Amino acid sequence: MANRRMFSKKITESARFLKMPSETQALYFHLGMSADDDGVVEAFTIMRLLGATEDSLKILVAKDFVRVLNDDLVTHIIDWNEHNLIRADRKIDSIYKDLLLEVVPEIELLEPKSRKDNEIRNKLYKESSLPDKFMGTIRSLFHGEYCPVCSIEMVQGTNTKPSVQHNKPLSKGGKHDLDNISVICLSCNMSIKNKETSTLNNIEVKKKWKEFSEDSTRTARGQHRVGKDRVGKVSLVEDKLEIKSLSLETSFSESLLNDFIAYRKELKKPIKTARALKAFTNQLLEIQTANIDINYAIDTMKNNEWQTVKLEWIQKHKIDRSNQLPVGANVFDMIDEDY
Repeated sequence: MANRRMFSKKITESARFLKMPSETQALYFHLGMSADDDGVVEAFTIMRLLGATEDSLKILVAKDFVRVLNDDLVTHIIDWNEHNLIRADRKIDSIYKDLLLEVVPEIELLEPKSRKDNEIRNKLYKESSLPDKFMGTIRSLFHGEYCPVCSIEMVQGTNTKPSVQHNKPLSKGGKHDLDNISVICLSCNMSIKNKETSTLNNIEVKKKWKEFSEDSTRTARGQHRVGKDRVGKVSLVEDKLEIKSLSLETSFSESLLNDFIAYRKELKKPIKTARALKAFTNQLLEIQTANIDINYAIDTMKNNEWQTVKLEWIQKHKIDRSNQLPVGANVFDMIDEDY
């Protein structure tokens, strides 16, 4: 059942409607909000929630706004189709459809049909060589990685959780195979919708899936997994990010970056990719450009246990201090921001 419903002013601003008591009008609106896609609702439940009387329901029946279908006060809203135009590919039949057709045999109900894009998707999924577990597995492998679109950390259970993006949409001729798949955060996926994208992190998707498949094969053969504490994730002991191997173009010292990496490990939010470290250095450049001391910014980050630094956070922190507020007061929910 939908979370949104509409009402036609042709009905709700008619003299027939407005002459009814306010309680009756309110009951009608609540019945409409709770009705299923065929306009059927259990009126008794709504009346109990509102504290409305049966007299209000009787008025709606007498005025031909609703019809009661049985003794349990299962009720049909007569002008339902005037209020709501529901797409056939989104319509869900009422559980009281048979009862409605029995009481009102002449009624014309919209027949649901499957969405064309769902048909295409299901067909391509069946034709794909990828196993059924692929979607869930590849998303879990990218938990804690950074979105290639917005650079935010992808975390399960949030609107930035990993999601599968077909770089060429299936509805536009794309295939459900490794060459056409990236993993981006859910928020970016919803923003991109049905648009075609670049390859994004497709190379990393292939790499992670290959490692997972090889690891699964070794496990199936009874071989021990080396350096893994759970599927696809390197243990913290061996999770070393070597600054020298990253080839970062930055004016900041290696000791400063190593100090940041060590700090993140203390927070139990270790840096795992060069992209994340690059994002940190970019933030430092912004702070430096604003003539704010880098050491002050780093100390402020550590004192407040932020996962990174941002120019606006540091500026607000300075304002709070000038107003003699406690450090971080009413400010930084961003401690848990995904960086």
